[in-house]
Amino acid sequence: MTLVSKDDILWLIALAEGEGLAELEVRGPDWGVLVRRVSAAPAATAHAVFHAPTPAATAAHVGGELVPIKAPMAGIFYRSSAPDSPPFVEEGDEVQQGETVALIEAMKLYNDVEAPCAGRVDRILAADASRVAADQDLMLIRPFDESEGGEYGA
Repeated sequence: MTLVSKDDILWLIALAEGEGLAELEVRGPDWGVLVRRVSAAPAATAHAVFHAPTPAATAAHVGGELVPIKAPMAGIFYRSSAPDSPPFVEEGDEVQQGETVALIEAMKLYNDVEAPCAGRVDRILAADASRVAADQDLMLIRPFDESEGGEYGA
């Protein structure tokens, strides 16, 4: 029997709330999870859209501080799109805001992890194919100064 973690259930609850769903059910071969809203009126139309949340706000750069790239949800962290593919980024690589830098697999769905700002990857904190928690720091980016801009400009 496959066990569903507490993080996975919390992610499903947040997904249902975020999409305004009255009910969300997910099933596997030997398990199932039903999330049902009990205190509010059902949404006018119920549909499930599975995607990674986008960064809430553009990361601010203050005095050379590093900006974390956080896991948008609990799941398995992958540095590349396939086992035989090169990683999306390496330490020292330049990235553009919104660029895919990794993937998180949650409930057999792959979700992009995007850079919150333009900069240079300073450190990769999570190991490839490791389980990560929602909001866990995965990488650190050193944002470009406005005068720098890197390859992509500012």
